[in-house]
Amino acid sequence: SNLPDMASSEALHLTINAARKLGDLDKLIHSTQSDMQNLQRQCAADLSRLSFWNGVLEDLPALSVPNRESVNQFEKTFDALDKRTQKLQEKHEEIGIALNAASLSLDEMHRAGDVPTEEELTALRSVRDQIWKLLRREWIDKEDVSLESSHLLAGDSLTNTFEQRLLGTDELSDRLRREAERVHVMASLQASEESLKSQLREINLEIEACAVEKSQLDDEWSSLWANCRILPRTPREMRLWLDDQEKLRNKVEQFSEYKQNNKGLESTRNTHIKLLN
Repeated sequence: SNLPDMASSEALHLTINAARKLGDLDKLIHSTQSDMQNLQRQCAADLSRLSFWNGVLEDLPALSVPNRESVNQFEKTFDALDKRTQKLQEKHEEIGIALNAASLSLDEMHRAGDVPTEEELTALRSVRDQIWKLLRREWIDKEDVSLESSHLLAGDSLTNTFEQRLLGTDELSDRLRREAERVHVMASLQASEESLKSQLREINLEIEACAVEKSQLDDEWSSLWANCRILPRTPREMRLWLDDQEKLRNKVEQFSEYKQNNKGLESTRNTHIKLLN
């Protein structure tokens, strides 16, 4: 006879416990939903500030981004290339200034008067010797050298031409001795000018090679980000971007966990409601 009372009492006990749990679940669901709303607002705000990428929050957890080791390595390579290029440009400027100074000094020397050179003396001696050989053949061997000498005589006789050439050669030789210092300075400046021009050409080639290397590095850097459809900025900027992207991805994953937990809580609450009914 006590069985119905015991069953009734047990049922009442179960019902009271279910009601208590239902009240706790309501608070927990409300709290979870509130956290979800706050987190969703944060995610939306962070996404609007996340530059370079135009995707949606749902795509963020699966987004394939470069690892930090690769980014750091690219940064080192870019920095090393920039420093090398900078040094070359500084050297180019330095040599350019020196070349300009040498050219100005040469111009000043030319304006002050022609400076005799060993090359000019060698050329004069060569012509003088040619005329002397013709003159010997004419005098000693009694040969007719008029045809061979015509281009050297300029309308004068072979003898007069030889005397003029001999005098000119001697005068130039004397000038070289008298103006030895000017000759030395001129030769030194000319050699310096040629050397500087050669150095400048070499540096230009190195700068061009650096530009080609930079272009190739830019292409490799862009390819690294192709999977996530991002046109990257500098490695330093993109490392900061990775930090922001990771924080936002963690929030999105946390939101998914909240959502899943809330779904489970609502399912449990519905079960309790059925028990009470």
